Amino acid sequence: MSQATQERPQTKSKSTEEAAASDAISLILAQAGRTAEEIASLATLDDADRAAEQQFSGEAPTLTTLFGNIKASELDAGVFSPSPDVAATMAACLEFVVQRKKAGTLLDHSKMLFHDDTLAGLSERGFFGLAIPKQYAGSGAKLGDLGPLLRALTMVHPDLAVMFEVHNFLGPVTPLLDFGTEEQKQYYLPRMARGELLGSFALTEPGVGADPSRLSLTARRDGDRYLVSGVKWPITNVVYGGLCVLILKIEGDGLSKGRDSAMLLFETPKADTDNFRMIRNRLCAFDYLWNARFRLTDCPVPAKTLLGPAGSGLAQAVCSLAKGRGGICVNSAAKIFRLLAQLIQAPEIVEKKSENSTRNKHGGWTSFRNTFGKPIGQSPRIQTWMGRAICHALASRVLGDVCFRLAANGVRDETMGMIAKVYASKALLETAIRSYQIQGGRAVHVDE
Repeated sequence: MSQATQERPQTKSKSTEEAAASDAISLILAQAGRTAEEIASLATLDDADRAAEQQFSGEAPTLTTLFGNIKASELDAGVFSPSPDVAATMAACLEFVVQRKKAGTLLDHSKMLFHDDTLAGLSERGFFGLAIPKQYAGSGAKLGDLGPLLRALTMVHPDLAVMFEVHNFLGPVTPLLDFGTEEQKQYYLPRMARGELLGSFALTEPGVGADPSRLSLTARRDGDRYLVSGVKWPITNVVYGGLCVLILKIEGDGLSKGRDSAMLLFETPKADTDNFRMIRNRLCAFDYLWNARFRLTDCPVPAKTLLGPAGSGLAQAVCSLAKGRGGICVNSAAKIFRLLAQLIQAPEIVEKKSENSTRNKHGGWTSFRNTFGKPIGQSPRIQTWMGRAICHALASRVLGDVCFRLAANGVRDETMGMIAKVYASKALLETAIRSYQIQGGRAVHVDE
């Protein structure tokens, strides 16, 4: 078994080996035509990965599964076992949203958002404080116990699950718990637990994709504050009057290029100002969520909102992203099941067969649509594809649950997290494309 030890003594030999490896990487990048600044930026990601790994050293080791030899049993992170208080809170929240969905009051169609009363009711029931420790007015749920809730929320409405995931797993709850000072935790977390501040995580920018080290949002020190300028786009959950984690670069603090990233906690204004402008993105993927782009122009942000040390922003972002990958798997799996359900069964034509059972009068689209004189659902090719999609969904769900529980137990397995995310995302994409093909013209128009 290959695993990182809890303590990492820096011997002279190891330091020499690491330096040689770093020099070799720099040489290869230089030979590939990368500039010195680009090499430094890419080195930031290596530093980020090592720094994030250090966050998990201590009680539990880091497992190396890609090239190491480990037993499958070592990836068993336990079972779903929330405390009675957490279980009661989750049940109350689920019951509430299911009732509102049945009553048709879950969504505000005029605003294309969740109804204000829905959010208020969830706040009262402790929805936004589930992952926040009790000392900060939350429920203290373990990360590993939230996977089933995320799955259930996706079944009620996918955007509910995304809102919950972004608020709790990316930012600012997780970064605050991992890197915040006690003063920052006391100030922000109770307000987040009460639903007064909806959290968001601003990493992506228009010109920044797979290489987040090339950020353009910058902050320069001005007394006891930073003046922040630049654009973030697209950002989910970033609402007026919310709390957003900004991943940016610091200017004027003597930090070298490529190692000048930082995290700032930013309370977004309640309306546009001369320094802040926000526009909601109209994304079909998130019909009922705020997904927006915003521009900051010398926007003042208190220096005391710096989260962790300057120069470690990307390292902290990597750490937070690693904890959120389980949510992507669980969410993708539930969406696959939703797509399959829409094909297989049409709820509006299910009739009562007896007091204790029902029968599907005509079935869903796979029963209704005919090709060559018989329903397409009887085609071996369609049946094979649907069976494969179900397997992908089950595998994605299991991967998500394992990622959650490993992270909750202090085990960081970056390789598994990346593989799980890619697998689940591609499985959902394949299912969406196949569903579109099966539905044919039904996929592009709606009538009576």
